[in-house]
Amino acid sequence: MSCDKVNKGQIKRLACYFQDYAWGKKGPTSMVYELLDENIKNKVKQDSNFAELWMGTHPNLPSMIQDESTLKSLKELILDSPDINLGKPIRENFGDDLPFLFKVLSINKALSIQAHPDKKLAEILHTKRPDIYKDGNHKPEMAVALTQFEALCGFRPLNEIYEFIKALPEFQELLERNGDKVDFNVTDELVLRKIFHNLMTSPEELVKQQLDKLFQRLEAKPDILRPDISELAFRLHNQYPGDVGIFCSFMLNFVVLSPGQAIFLGANEPHAYLKGGNVWLQFFN
Repeated sequence: MSCDKVNKGQIKRLACYFQDYAWGKKGPTSMVYELLDENIKNKVKQDSNFAELWMGTHPNLPSMIQDESTLKSLKELILDSPDINLGKPIRENFGDDLPFLFKVLSINKALSIQAHPDKKLAEILHTKRPDIYKDGNHKPEMAVALTQFEALCGFRPLNEIYEFIKALPEFQELLERNGDKVDFNVTDELVLRKIFHNLMTSPEELVKQQLDKLFQRLEAKPDILRPDISELAFRLHNQYPGDVGIFCSFMLNFVVLSPGQAIFLGANEPHAYLKGGNVWLQFFN
């Protein structure tokens, strides 16, 4: 495309802003910081946590655009320009919104474990709690690694989880705290659901006690776990001491991606991003 066409406004430069979350990397160490417009950099504290760069029409942090002498949101530009070709299906289903949110993430420490609801549940949650659930769409997402990137993603096979339970009596203590015994011969999905429920509803004080026992034992016998899982557990323990999510290292798949590799997360898929930079795309469909 020629410079003349660009100057006439067929291509417009977005001003994208960032989210300052505690888990983000600080200042120039963050890939998000590197991508910010210089005018924005000059207006923010250099020691902020530059966690996420957002691109899109999402109301929480819409992208802005310089249109002649006026600064307006990307959504306003779409509203004012019916000739912008979003495509008929998008216009019919999403009106003047883009059907996705595009982010760059720069992660210094682990995010919380979460799962996005399916379409039916998303609609119910949006109706009941629109202050928290801003829309009724389910939100499958994809993360493409820009650096070495680590995540917990989806449940391990039950036989792998059972091996961790057998090796870690502290883990088993939480799962069997209601008198439920783990049946190591059963591979039904309902068993997995029950185990996870027992873990995540464990009393906070009991979780702390079992974690203290676990890490005392790991310090004395580090070969109880594979080196990568042991390192991950200690790292999470240092970041969030006493948090039940540390035990999720033994229930969820631990994945390490090289730049260019990706993971896709569908509805109801438990996951947590742990470390590194990625391009993140969430679809509203």
